[in-house]
Amino acid sequence: MVQILGRLLDGSSMSAEWGSNTLGERWLVKMDSPLNSIADVQAQLPAYGAAAEPTFTIGISHHPQFVNLKLKSLNNLSPAPEGQPYWIVDVTYETAQWLMQQLSNGPREDQGKGNLGPKKKIDANGNPIQYPWDEPPTWSASTRTVRQTLFNDANGNLLLHANMYPLTEGIEGELELEVHQFTWNVPYSTFNYNTVVRPYRNKINNSTCFGKDATYVHCEGITATENYRTSTVSVPDGETPAAEVEHHFITLNATFVIDPSPVFAGSLSHFRQNYRRVSMHTQQVREIVNGNYKYGPIAVNGRGDFAEAPWPLLSSAAAAAQGLPFGHAVLPEDLPTANPTTDFHYIDALYPRSANLAGFVNTHGLVIP
Repeated sequence: MVQILGRLLDGSSMSAEWGSNTLGERWLVKMDSPLNSIADVQAQLPAYGAAAEPTFTIGISHHPQFVNLKLKSLNNLSPAPEGQPYWIVDVTYETAQWLMQQLSNGPREDQGKGNLGPKKKIDANGNPIQYPWDEPPTWSASTRTVRQTLFNDANGNLLLHANMYPLTEGIEGELELEVHQFTWNVPYSTFNYNTVVRPYRNKINNSTCFGKDATYVHCEGITATENYRTSTVSVPDGETPAAEVEHHFITLNATFVIDPSPVFAGSLSHFRQNYRRVSMHTQQVREIVNGNYKYGPIAVNGRGDFAEAPWPLLSSAAAAAQGLPFGHAVLPEDLPTANPTTDFHYIDALYPRSANLAGFVNTHGLVIP
């Protein structure tokens, strides 16, 4: 057993630079037996203890007087001039910025095992995080340019031809989507693919998510990778040797794509707009008798000309408002005032399906800075 007798004043030193302080200390310890070797002394230095007592776990132990300093290195262990059983322990304490840099950007013990991004292994109090699933998610962002169909300008105003007729097929434009990627860990023991991953893959949000309206966030994909990590854990009694513990966990990677377009009456996100088309034809429903549909050509003017190219059909609401059967074409006299987003009928595949992405995001603590 080791007894810590105190600090030696002649071994104390201090230095400072912008943002950090460094303190060197020399501790005098006494062993129960004078026959212990240097290795025996090092193994028995207390790993944990009361806050006001010195302990010797690198990256965890605080200076007993200055709690903002953490043990950075054990520089030297040598017999004291008085001889055995006395020993001198030279250590360096420093403010913990170095610890964050070492553990976030230093060598990765999980290199090549599917984990992406730097490892955040320091908690809010500056202490190392023991379990992989307690590490906060890492985040990255990029953009992606896609084509979209537009019936409104950037301010939500209806696009019209020079003769003030609305567009019947929209115009092609470019849209820059936001792409957000997250990586985080969950315990293997509580992971269930059917409940954690499958319900959210290729789904859009059914409520506000990441501050965006429903349908404007798309979970493009989630990958899951089984992983193992070994860490050294000290025992608080200060006597039991440190042990290696293997952590079994799942690393999840999720990609969320966000449509940043402004939301206005009748607008749809790119993800839904991409899977719907205006219903257009050269035949229209004239009447419905006993459930039987009677069709006829679409008159496009008062001269008796009929549509030779597909003509937009009325939405159910617009047809009912005019006393016309559903499936009737837009009347030529109404075409200049028709709103494609409300008066035209759309063939809508309703893809992608929606899900509670907000619940998934909150459960896993996924945050866009």
